[in-house]
Amino acid sequence: MFVQRLRSRPTLPVLAMALGLTALPALAETPAQLTVSGVGQVVATPDMARLTLGVEQRDTDPVAAMNAVSEAITRITGVLEAQDVAPRDIQTSALRLDYRLPHSASGALSKPPEPEFFAANMLDLRLRDMDRLGAVLQALLEAGVTDIRGLSFDVEDRKSLQDEALRLAVKDARAKAELMAEAAGVSLGAVLSMSDSASPITPQFAAPRMMMADAESLPISGGEIDLSGQVTIVFSIEPGAAED
Repeated sequence: MFVQRLRSRPTLPVLAMALGLTALPALAETPAQLTVSGVGQVVATPDMARLTLGVEQRDTDPVAAMNAVSEAITRITGVLEAQDVAPRDIQTSALRLDYRLPHSASGALSKPPEPEFFAANMLDLRLRDMDRLGAVLQALLEAGVTDIRGLSFDVEDRKSLQDEALRLAVKDARAKAELMAEAAGVSLGAVLSMSDSASPITPQFAAPRMMMADAESLPISGGEIDLSGQVTIVFSIEPGAAED
């Protein structure tokens, strides 16, 4: 004879008491937060110019075309050396030799179809003497430069500008947070998180300055450049008026 004995299962409170456990605390509530963004901007006078320049020649003989380019580049590098441009600021960026057939205005090959070869050598330069920039470019043109492109301005100590823009952005964000907390009648608490982003240096043309050493220099407007930084800060806030 089999006897089945039923055993009741203890309820959770009884089990907790038996194990000597106390009730679990409620999940902590997420603190009230205030998220603000701040922007800082630094303006500076450029102390360095970047540009690409070079020589292009054409001839029916490819060797003659490239030799003409090489001779001109030799003169150009000689001018750069005489202007105290360091070797580290000169870099060959393109060396090209193209074969082309002349075409008539209608698009058909002219007769006879004599081929032409286009040779080119391009240099990327950093010129650090802004006061003599126009004179240097003029000397390079006289040495045989046939192509100038991509002139832009920069600052050598870029990190200092980035750091200062970031400091100003943090100050701007905190000032906004304090103003908003005061207007809302709450107290501004600790910083919970912070992130930043910096924009690249960009030219500003509102206040150009002409760099012309003498009448034989090219007139160049350096203007100003700026860098802006942006931060996003999350503050905790508590009820009650903000402290003075």
